[in-house]
Amino acid sequence: MAANLVAKEDQYARACHGELFSVPHSKLAKWVKEAEKIVVIDGCSIRCHGRIAENIIGKNKLVNIDDLAIHRKYANLMDVDDVSEEERKQTAQKVADIVLSNLKDGKPCSSDSLPSYACGEEQQAEPPCAV
Repeated sequence: MAANLVAKEDQYARACHGELFSVPHSKLAKWVKEAEKIVVIDGCSIRCHGRIAENIIGKNKLVNIDDLAIHRKYANLMDVDDVSEEERKQTAQKVADIVLSNLKDGKPCSSDSLPSYACGEEQQAEPPCAV
């Protein structure tokens, strides 16, 4: 949800990660690879999408954001129905606002600069890259 909100901003767009990962010679994959900067908002503590994207695109063009490190919630949940739609929307908006603000200001808010929280780990009250 946060990626959708970020992609609505003029300088950003959203691409299909499945096509990027699975059809590397497609027009969409070429478009993504030619982008100046690629932002991945990864919602899982394992960071699969970010790691795969880094292997395809390269680390120098990638901003890999771990949204669990921003909102500090839901690390132990896998079913989307475990969180109400209203709470998902509010959390997505908070993540999108922080991501956009930090990208605009050039602040590091990537997985490299943030601690991640896996299932069962204790989470701090305030995220380190809050605005």
